[in-house]
Amino acid sequence: MNRWIWIRTLLTGMIALGFIALENVVGSRFIILITLFIMLMLLPFIRSMLADKFKGPSLIIDVMILVMMSRLSRFVINYYVYMLLMILLLEVGLLVKDKWQKIIGALIVGVTLYNYGVLFYYRQNLGTLSEIVFMLVIHILIVFSLILINQNKKEKEIQKDLNEQLESLTRLAVKNKLARDIHDTFGHDMMALIMELEMASLLIDSEPDQAKDMIIKAKSSARQGMKTIRQVVETLRNEDDMIREDIHVMIDRFRDRVNIEVNYKLPDEIEDKNCFEVLYRLIQECMTNSIRHGGADKIDIQVKEGLGMYSFEISDNGQGVGTINEGYGLKGMRERIEALNGKVDISGQDGFTVKGYIEVKND
Repeated sequence: MNRWIWIRTLLTGMIALGFIALENVVGSRFIILITLFIMLMLLPFIRSMLADKFKGPSLIIDVMILVMMSRLSRFVINYYVYMLLMILLLEVGLLVKDKWQKIIGALIVGVTLYNYGVLFYYRQNLGTLSEIVFMLVIHILIVFSLILINQNKKEKEIQKDLNEQLESLTRLAVKNKLARDIHDTFGHDMMALIMELEMASLLIDSEPDQAKDMIIKAKSSARQGMKTIRQVVETLRNEDDMIREDIHVMIDRFRDRVNIEVNYKLPDEIEDKNCFEVLYRLIQECMTNSIRHGGADKIDIQVKEGLGMYSFEISDNGQGVGTINEGYGLKGMRERIEALNGKVDISGQDGFTVKGYIEVKND
C-alpha cells in the first residue's frame, strides 16, 4: 500500500507539470489547479489513515477533483486528466473491495464517456471517432485486466481457505489416529496388566509362588505399556515404527499374559502394510473386548486371503449382548476398515463375533 501511494504521488506530480505546461495556465486558474493537484497527491496519504469502510467513499473526492480539472482545461479532452483517471481506476481495482469498487469504477467510466461524447459533438469526423475507439480499447483493456486481477485474488483467497480447511482436517486426522493408537495399544497392555494383577490378588494367599509369577508378568506388562506410549509418541515423527511385531507374536503374548485359550489361523504373510496394520489393530481390539466386556475364556481368530481382499472372523464364548453400543474402540475399528473399502459386521449373539473384509490396494 505505501509503495502504491508513493508511485501515485510521483506520477501525479509529473502529470501536473505536463498539464500546466500544456495549458500554459497563469493567475487564479494556476492557483486553483496547483491546489487541486496538491489535494490529489495528499488524498492517498489521508486515505491510508482512514478505516476501511471510509476508504471507498473517499475516492469520490478524487473523481470530483478530476472532473474540476477537466472543466478548467482549455481542451475538451485533456489527456493528462485522462491519464489521472486511468491511474485512479487502477487504484480502485487493486485496492478497493466490495460495492465501492463498482461505484467508483462506474463514475470513472461515466466521466470518460461523457468527455468523449462532448468531443464527438464538437468535432464529428473520422479522426475523432478513431481516437475515441482507440481510447476506449485502452480503457477496456485496463478494466479487463482489473477483472482478471480480482478473479485471481478471489481464487487465491478460495485456495487459502481450502488450504486452511485441509490443514485443519489433517490435524484432526492426526489427532484421531493418535487417539486410536493410544486406545488400541496402551489400552490393550493395560487390560492385560489389570488381569494379571487381579489373578495375582486371588492367588496371593493360596499360591504365593504363582502370584509372584503373575506380579512379575504384571511388571513386564507395565514396562510394555510405557514402551507402547513411547512408540505412539514416536509415530508423530515416524509412522513406520508403530508396529514392530507380527500378529501371531502379539496374539501369543496376549494369550500367555491373561491365561486364556486363543486359537488362530492367519495367512503366512500379510504384505500390504495398510491391511497388516488394520488387521493387527482389529485382532488386538477384539481380544481386549472379549476379556474386558465379555468375560470370555476362549477366542477364535481366522483371517483368509483371496480375490484381492482379506476376510476375517473373530469370535469368543463370552456372555454377549443384545444391543451393541459402539464405543471409541469399535468406532475406530470400523473407520479403519471402511478406509480400506472394507465392511464389518458385529454380533453379540452367542458370544461376540466380528466378521467382514478389507480390500488390498493396488498401487
